[in-house]
Amino acid sequence: MSPIDPRWQNRGFSLLEVLIVVVLLGVVLAVVVPYAQVPVEPRLEAGAQLLASHLAYTRWLAVSYSDRYRLRFQVEQNQYVLEYAGSDPGKQTLPAGPLDAPGQPPHQRIVSLEQWPTLGTPLRLYAVRDDQGNDLVSITFASLGGTQASRPSTVWLSGGAGDSLRFIPVRVHPVTGVVTVGEVQAAPP
Repeated sequence: MSPIDPRWQNRGFSLLEVLIVVVLLGVVLAVVVPYAQVPVEPRLEAGAQLLASHLAYTRWLAVSYSDRYRLRFQVEQNQYVLEYAGSDPGKQTLPAGPLDAPGQPPHQRIVSLEQWPTLGTPLRLYAVRDDQGNDLVSITFASLGGTQASRPSTVWLSGGAGDSLRFIPVRVHPVTGVVTVGEVQAAPP
């Protein structure tokens, strides 16, 4: 004789038991999910640091290979493209680096902000401007590390929505090419 009573051997969960578990999970998720959202300020600061590192890498390429490299910004597509900006055809193919991703063309590295890891709404490229407020399409670094611009360039990122919409500047000095991250602010640039 089996130690398990045959009446209980093939018994599953009742519909009522399953419904109770589903309702309890729904209540727990409804309480926990709003607190799992990372506030917009730390997300913007992290995104600005990532962008600053990509700008610094582009500058490093220009200095290391004694030529011009640029980040070309496509604000509407929420992305930017690293590419060679000089005239030597032998340098068209970019070296392996931190912006590499599967399926990228050898002469470009396309970085989409939509693919950045984030909790909450994705960050956006808000604007790329010089200190006079003129829109810029790209930031090009020359062989000595400075940019080809005569004025400081600023890339503005935005994050959040409605009352929590915030902005952060990432600035590039034209002579030195040094990249700095500013403070998060509520007012648009």
